[in-house]
Amino acid sequence: MVDDKKGYEESLLAAIEFYQNNVVNISEATRQNKLAAILEDYANEGRDAQLFVIQNSKKKEASGVLMSIDRYTSLVKENAAVNKENDYLKEKIIELELVLKTLQRESQDTYSVEAALAKLDLNDDDLMEILSNDVEVEID
Repeated sequence: MVDDKKGYEESLLAAIEFYQNNVVNISEATRQNKLAAILEDYANEGRDAQLFVIQNSKKKEASGVLMSIDRYTSLVKENAAVNKENDYLKEKIIELELVLKTLQRESQDTYSVEAALAKLDLNDDDLMEILSNDVEVEID
C-alpha cells in the first residue's frame, strides 16, 4: 500500500511539473516569444521527445499538442507498425478459425442411412411403425 501511495505521489508531482513547464497559454506563446523558444529547444539533443500543450485560456477545449517533427515521425511509424501487426494477427486468427472449423467438420462422424439405422438398433417392427406413421426421427 505504501508503494501505491508513493507511486501516486510521484505521478501527481510529475503531472504538476508537466503542467507548470509544458502547458502554455496561447497569449504567452505569442507575446513572450515562447513558441520560438520551444522550437529552438527541439534542436537541442535529447529534447525532441518533450511535448507542450498550447491552450486558449478563454476556451479550454481549444488546445493542441506541440511536438518535434522527429517525435511525430516516430509516433507515426510506431502506429503503422502496430496497425500492421494487428492486421497480421487478425489474418492469423481468421486462418486458425477456418482450420478449426475444418477439423471439426472432419471429425464429425458421417453415416449412410443403413449405418444410421443400424446404430439406432431398430428392429423391423420399429421401422414399419415409423414408416407407416410419418413420425419424424432425430438421429444423434
